[in-house]
Formats: sequence, C-alpha cells, structure tokens
Amino acid sequence: MCYTISSTEKLNESASSFETASLLYLITLNSNRNKMHYYFIDLFNDVTSMTEKDEILFDVQSKNDKNMSPKKLGRYLVTLFKNYVSSIEFDSYYLTIPCNLNEKNIKKNVHSKSKTARIIDYLEQDALRKVGEGLFEEINDKTYLNKYVKSNTDVVIKDEINKFLSKTYVVILSVEHEQLVLNFLENKSLNVDKVFLKNIFNEIRDAQNKLKQINVENLTLNVVSEAVDLKKHFVSEELRTLVFNRIIMLDFCDNSLPLNFVYYVTRNYSDFSEWELKELYTDCIDSIRKTIFDKNSKKVFWTTFCEIYNLILNHPNLSITEIYQKLERNFIDKMKFLRDSEDVYIYFIALIQNGVKGYLEEYEN
Repeated sequence: MCYTISSTEKLNESASSFETASLLYLITLNSNRNKMHYYFIDLFNDVTSMTEKDEILFDVQSKNDKNMSPKKLGRYLVTLFKNYVSSIEFDSYYLTIPCNLNEKNIKKNVHSKSKTARIIDYLEQDALRKVGEGLFEEINDKTYLNKYVKSNTDVVIKDEINKFLSKTYVVILSVEHEQLVLNFLENKSLNVDKVFLKNIFNEIRDAQNKLKQINVENLTLNVVSEAVDLKKHFVSEELRTLVFNRIIMLDFCDNSLPLNFVYYVTRNYSDFSEWELKELYTDCIDSIRKTIFDKNSKKVFWTTFCEIYNLILNHPNLSITEIYQKLERNFIDKMKFLRDSEDVYIYFIALIQNGVKGYLEEYEN
C-alpha cells in the first residue's frame, strides 16, 4: 500500500462549520458510530473515521451548498472517488449536504424526511445519470487523477463510477448545530441554553481548524495506521469529554475538588488522616475518569448524568447527599465504576451540582 495525501484545503467559517457538523454527524448519528474511534481531519478527506483495531475507514466529504443539482452533486463526489480508486480500502463514502435536492430528482419511495440514503436509492434514474456525468467530468479535470485517467478507458471509468455510487451515501445534514452537541448526551432531556451549546460547537470547530492547519500535503502513508502518527485526528472520547467538561463547567481532568464535596468530606470524615483523604479523593477522580472513558456504558453514563443534572436544576437548594437519596436506585446500580461507593457517587453529583450553579450564574444572571 502507498497512499499520497493530496487536495487538502483551508475553508471559510461557513464551510468550516459545516465540516464540524459533519464530524458530529459521524460521532453521534451515523449508524456505524459505535465502531468508530479515530476521526481524521483534512487528511484523507474533510473527515474520515477509522475503527481502532481493524482499521475500517468511513470517508466524508461535506459541501454546504443549498442550490444542489444532480450534476453538481456528482462533481462534489470527486475526492471520495479518488479514495475509492486508491490503494486504501474504505468501507463506505458519505457526501453531507444541507438540504434535499429538488423533489423531481428524488425517488418517490424515499421518505421526505429521510436523512441518509445510498445515492442509487435516493435519486431518480435521470438524476443519477447526471450525477455520473458530473463526476466523470470532474475526474477528467483533476490533476491528482491524471494518472488514473491515463491508465483507464472511459468505459472502465464509467463502470467504476457505477460501482462507487453503490457504496456512497448522501446525508441531508439539516440538524441545528446545538442539537448536534446535545446528541453527545445520548439523552435529549437536558435543559441547556442554546447559546451555551453553540459556544461548545464553536469550540469544537476551532479545535478542528487547528488540526486542519497541520500541513501533510504530498506526504505518503505506507500503512493506514501511520495516519495516527500525523496527529491530525480526534478520538471520540476527547470530544465527549470536552462536552462533558463544558456542561459541568469544570476541567474534569485537572483533579479539581468542588467545594460542596470538600464540605461533605469534612463533615463525614473529620478523623481521616491526610493520607486517607488523599486516597479518597484519588479514588473518586479515577472512578469518574474510568466511567466517562468506558465505551460500553456511555449511554448509561449520559442517561444518569441527565437525570442528576435535571434533579439539581429542579431542586437547587438540595445538598449533594439529598440529591443522592432522591436518585432512583436503578440509576445508581447501572454505573459500573460508581455504584460500589457512595462517596464516589456523591463526588460525581457534586461535580454536576457545581457545574449547574456555574451555568446558572453565567447564563441567567
């Protein structure tokens, strides 16, 4: 295998935001999201995800064009096609666009609200023909595909286009940016201000733009795993942690102790030695870290988080122990790394309560 990185790009803010929306689509909405681990930015394409162990790749090109025609759509597929004919095998290809094409181009059996569909299942035959024409023209226009064009006849290229389209999906990405952030929580009941969620989206976009600035143009990969060494990627846990940190308004990884938990410990463990207190704090922090990075319990984590968050929001005067007592037992028992220690669970509640108070002070005062 030998893959040369080409056609990386720098975009304006509007296009950049749509790429971020495409990234969040992959992480929170794509049907393969539970398989994905790495999210490469502007390396193979706008966004490309990869599984951790078997290196299965899912490729995404994003185009924030609200006046999409079938032929234009075909032209936009060219970087996906470039990867299709490369020495790397990709599982599937996705073009994200902000809205549906004109209704006359869409098959009658496609539900009007369908968000993801294979292109061959989405478009009428005549529209599909125009997609193929647009892609064929763009393939012949791109210098990075000159070698491929010279090595193949038009008939072969058109046959490959048809095969490629059977593995390619169009994604109608009309979801609000704030909702994409909220999708991280695996639970949509959290009462969070839209401005706050928009700020988190912008922070992810800015982090994504920093990765885009790393120049890898014309570098060659001998194996897919070498892409990780280029440091142009997120892992899903990084972004989930960022969202969690911002919502509780605390840097979860800096060993901070909220004052409400310090008061709890002072009241309940006044006879503890300094060493015993340090061990208690370390256990609490380590258990929370294990919980948030546990891939197998992320849905349980966010469901429980939302339940606690809303309890605190609805009962702002309750102490952390009173919130714990009010929490239904089934929520407590589901949390693998927290359920065996009341102290650890109360520390978790203290983190969230501390964040809720900070959130209310910043966004309601």
